[in-house]
Amino acid sequence: MNISNEVKVAILAIIAALLLYFGFNFLKGKNLFTKDAYYVIIYDRVEGLVPGNRVMLNGLQVGMVESVELNGKADNKIVTNVSINSNVKIPDGTSFQIAAADLLGEMQLELVLPYVKPGENVSIAESGDTLSGKIETGMMDMVQNELLPVKKQVEELVVSVDTLIGVVNELISSNRIQNILEQAEMTVLNLKDGSGELASLLRTEKKAIHDVLANSKTITDKLIASQDQIQGILNNADIASQKLAAIPLAETTEMAQQTILEAKNAITEATAMMAQLNNTDGTVGMLLNDKRLYENLNATAADLDKLLIDMRENPKSYVHFSLFGRKNKDKKKEKD
Repeated sequence: MNISNEVKVAILAIIAALLLYFGFNFLKGKNLFTKDAYYVIIYDRVEGLVPGNRVMLNGLQVGMVESVELNGKADNKIVTNVSINSNVKIPDGTSFQIAAADLLGEMQLELVLPYVKPGENVSIAESGDTLSGKIETGMMDMVQNELLPVKKQVEELVVSVDTLIGVVNELISSNRIQNILEQAEMTVLNLKDGSGELASLLRTEKKAIHDVLANSKTITDKLIASQDQIQGILNNADIASQKLAAIPLAETTEMAQQTILEAKNAITEATAMMAQLNNTDGTVGMLLNDKRLYENLNATAADLDKLLIDMRENPKSYVHFSLFGRKNKDKKKEKD
């Protein structure tokens, strides 16, 4: 049986197309000998996810992205269809997380499985179900977040350097640098002169400084020699402080309060007594405050003084021991 050249070309083209199809899928990581399950994931944004990106589970490729397209509604959600190896069981609560695959910007989907306790019965998603998805912060975003504070600091540093350069330019243009250098040179010269004068002073006062150091050493030696006495003084002070601490503070305070109370009572009584003395109703008050009584007492004292003078000058007129006293009295009367 002869086969025409056209049939041979057609068969070769079909074989080439099949090899191309299976080879392309193989290169994309799609298993050609297993049945896949298909799922739908809804995203608000996909961060550059495109058909052909891998679906990973614990670092192993288990599927690929089949299509990424808008849902055609007003909310503009993005519908992503993925194919996953049917041997992979996806429990409820699994999310498809968009993450960066490398630093070049290629994206991939990562399956984030929920924690399932051993022996726990959970529902498994079936082919055609719609599952939840979320976006992981990309590497470039993380790098940008890390570099943003550094960028702000660099900008502030640039502004500071620019300000510093402006100040330096102003100093150079105003010859202030030259003045500062001249002042610095003068300061160095003054320091040199001062050091020379200090050296001269040290040479001149060498003996006095030696005597001061010797006296200081003598005082130090005496202090060391008197260490036992100083320790005894400190011990005595410690003993005195212990005795003071041993004094019953509560009893002492109570006695002091009692003494203060007694003094207060005494002051009150003295005040009352002074008030009575100032009162003219009492005898003592009248003696102190009545002027007429004072004048009468003063007159009485004067009369008494005259009487005593007369008794001293004429004692016989008042006391006599003679049997003739009557005669003397008569004579006195006549004399008067």
